Amino acid sequence: MALDSPAARLRWARQRFSRYRTATEAARAFGWNVSTYLGHENGDRTPSRETAKRYGRAYHVRWEWILEGEGSPQPPKRADDERYYPAEPPPPRDPAQVEEVIRRLVAELGHRPPADERAELDAIWARLGPAQRKTALRMLKALAEEEAA
Repeated sequence: MALDSPAARLRWARQRFSRYRTATEAARAFGWNVSTYLGHENGDRTPSRETAKRYGRAYHVRWEWILEGEGSPQPPKRADDERYYPAEPPPPRDPAQVEEVIRRLVAELGHRPPADERAELDAIWARLGPAQRKTALRMLKALAEEEAA
């Protein structure tokens, strides 16, 4: 893949440095406007400097690299550098996202997932707010009772 445009570099960063398979998944997870992000990743629009900074923080790449393509995509190894770190997606707010988290947690009850899946589940759970965790636990309990019946 030629990384000759901001769109190509943005798509490459998402595919290389995030768990999101589609641009829509990434936009929803990070709370970005889906049509705007799709336009940036498809090359219909060029992101502004501020938007490129958000994308860079999210994917842990240099925003300058996204826009200009010069130098390395990787930021300095200093985690305290606020220009590049951190940008965790907000907790899921859409009921479908919460339901997906719960389905994955229920699936975990039946078997021990591989370490990378477990880490992803732990990260998702950590992003849930207290009310969302209570809802998730209630749904898990209901699913467990349903399976036991």
